Amino acid sequence: MVSKKASLYNIPLFLVFPFLSFLIAIRNLKSRTNAVIFVLFCTLFGYAFSFGNSSADSYRVALVFHEFDYKSILDIYQWYILGGAADIYRFMVYSLVKLFSDNPKVLFAVFGLVFGIFWYISLRIFYKEQNGKTHHLIYILLFIFILLNPITNINGARFNTAIWIFFVATMNFLFYSKKRYLFLLFLTPLVHFSFLFGVFVVVLFYVLRKTILRLSNLRNLLFYIFVFSFCISWVLESNIIQFDFLSALIPSDSISNKIGKYNSSEFTELYEKRASTSPFLMVSNFFLFLMKITFFSAILYFRKVMNRQRGGFPEINVYMSFI
Repeated sequence: MVSKKASLYNIPLFLVFPFLSFLIAIRNLKSRTNAVIFVLFCTLFGYAFSFGNSSADSYRVALVFHEFDYKSILDIYQWYILGGAADIYRFMVYSLVKLFSDNPKVLFAVFGLVFGIFWYISLRIFYKEQNGKTHHLIYILLFIFILLNPITNINGARFNTAIWIFFVATMNFLFYSKKRYLFLLFLTPLVHFSFLFGVFVVVLFYVLRKTILRLSNLRNLLFYIFVFSFCISWVLESNIIQFDFLSALIPSDSISNKIGKYNSSEFTELYEKRASTSPFLMVSNFFLFLMKITFFSAILYFRKVMNRQRGGFPEINVYMSFI
């Protein structure tokens, strides 16, 4: 009862001090009131975006939205099928928002709403795995989990929204055996085309899952490949691996062109130039560096703990093999 009343008190607080209300909501997302406040804050955060920085994704999105010639959702879908776009989430949101507003702030409020919903569902999964246990390591993991794809990433609405959708779909399909989430998994590339690779990995792992769990040597091989790839990632240049061969495998010209663009040296140079001048990218890259080290250290620690235990941890073996 106390917890329920505390959640209700969070409603007027949101009207006065939304950020504090948001932080309080994170502590107890089991409350429906806090869940609504959590998603509303993401919506408000999206609405608060400014569009003065020409190097930001939000600036370019707002510019395209301003020039966007309204099309029906059916027209956009047909345009996608014919190879006119690599994914359709952004254009469908454009189309829906254009029905009642030309304001890019409203557009990003909708982006924030969708991002917030799937971020909330992802956090609920985290709390489910926590299983009511409290420990300082759990709070550190929660902090890292939130920072992996924080609210500021609404700026890159397509990719960063797809991250949470992919997480929700993968956890429910692979680890909770809820087959209906396979549909959500296949929708992820419609939000950002690059998740075609993620879908391929999930399906491949699902097919080989029993074999991987049965063969400890194969699990060890996967772990050593993981360590090796982590180590060489510090010394290899960006886009050293070329994906030109995918053009022949992917029927969509738009997706093939996008892969070629992202995989080009010109794109790498452009990003490095932006990273050297953008304070936001500097801070983001610094935190990504710390998270990369933390994540790798955690994997080594969990493996060490698993090797000490007799009988092993079947569920953890599944997680580790998939990672």
